[in-house]
Amino acid sequence: MGAQGAHRHRTRIAGHRRDPRRRRGRQVRAGRPRRARRGRRLRRRRPARRSARRHRRPPAAVAGRGLRRLLRSLGLDATALPSTLDEAAARYRSLTSARNLLVILDDALDPGQVRPLIPAGPECAVIVTSRRIMAAPDLPSHLHLGGLGHAEAAALFARLADPGRLRAEPEAAHRIVRRCGGLPLALRIAAAHLAARPGRTLSRLADQLADPSRRLDALEHADLSMRDTIAVGLQHLPEEPAGHDAAHAFFLLGLQETPVHTAAALSALTGWPERRAEAALNQLLDVRLLEATGPGRCRMHDLTRLYAREQAARHMPEPAPTST
Repeated sequence: MGAQGAHRHRTRIAGHRRDPRRRRGRQVRAGRPRRARRGRRLRRRRPARRSARRHRRPPAAVAGRGLRRLLRSLGLDATALPSTLDEAAARYRSLTSARNLLVILDDALDPGQVRPLIPAGPECAVIVTSRRIMAAPDLPSHLHLGGLGHAEAAALFARLADPGRLRAEPEAAHRIVRRCGGLPLALRIAAAHLAARPGRTLSRLADQLADPSRRLDALEHADLSMRDTIAVGLQHLPEEPAGHDAAHAFFLLGLQETPVHTAAALSALTGWPERRAEAALNQLLDVRLLEATGPGRCRMHDLTRLYAREQAARHMPEPAPTST
């Protein structure tokens, strides 16, 4: 989920009796009966269109809201919900101690949001999706989800779009897939555009995506938006000063044409000490606004770069005119 917003880490907290296995691209418990399933999205899927540096709710507030919804889904009447986070967490552990549940926590920010929502039963499991790696002792198993290769992306687009239209314009379909850069959300939006406009040719959409000034506009449909997804990465940056440096670096890197970024290059660009530049890059890597390409090297996805350039035009001051 980068555009790296589409690249995520999945953390799995399993019960204690059997090892997890992978099957058909999903993590499942081996030999277990079908379980009740509870899902909780830890932030709104579509953020409001406002500054990406807006104030974030503290983890306790998000966890408390999630606990209330989970308790109601477990049958607790709204009038009987505990009034404090500790009481709600204790009641949740009690209600789940003998259950057989799979709990899915989507788009978590940090372990503080997750811990109160972990069920107590040994037969329970939790899957957490997050842009950050949940590096904590009680969140032991991680699965990194990167972008799709071209063949995988083409296969996904073929499943999402009308096969007849793809056969009629194979070259345009190839261009659409390439401009989506291996991001499943971008492919889904492109397919949704085509489904909503059956009279539109694939070539027209491919031409829109080929134009950098129109590409992000073409990747918005209904409640799906690549802009909003990328913006969440900025919202996940920490508070000042580290977050300020990272946001400033993000805008600057979006204006660069170089495919690879390093701390030394960012230091030269900003005038910062190299350690400060490296810290800013690490913050952007943590929230999936950059992708690591090797030791000390990273890149920015093409769609993320377009968003960064838009934001740079809004947030960075224009250079002062020089007099002659």
